[in-house]
Amino acid sequence: MDVLIRPPRDSDLEAMFRIHSDPRTNVHWPEGALKELGQASKLLETILDEWSHYGIGYWAVTTADPDEVIGFSGLRVKPAGYTDFFNLYYRYTPEVWGQGIARDVAGRALALAKQRWPYRPVIARMRGTNLPSQRVALAVGLTRAGQDSQGRTLFADRRLYPSFLELLR
Repeated sequence: MDVLIRPPRDSDLEAMFRIHSDPRTNVHWPEGALKELGQASKLLETILDEWSHYGIGYWAVTTADPDEVIGFSGLRVKPAGYTDFFNLYYRYTPEVWGQGIARDVAGRALALAKQRWPYRPVIARMRGTNLPSQRVALAVGLTRAGQDSQGRTLFADRRLYPSFLELLR
């Protein structure tokens, strides 16, 4: 399936809630599931603000119809002490799982980061039990890099020095 990526917009609120509240998309992080539309509104507002501030953020991933959002993926700037990094993210409606979409879009995000912001590390964080997410991270060229303070496994596009890993704890 060919997919398009674009910055999210206010009209994506329902898709944001639908995808992020679905128990199937939160199997490996159930406490992260959105429970009410207001949470989705706040998340979307944060993402839109980051697009305004950094010129990058999580994308809305659509089919050929730009209003049919099937997921959210991309890069989000996250602070780490005196520096920052990109959080590589991918979450899709279960109906499109297994079609290579997460790998495709995550690969595009990683390529963009290397081209435009080569100094900023790209990190994907997930629970150790989330094998599908780990497979995507490995498929786009990330390598296992340690753990964060919440016990999530880290995958990165470069070696992360112990001093940097401490900032993530």
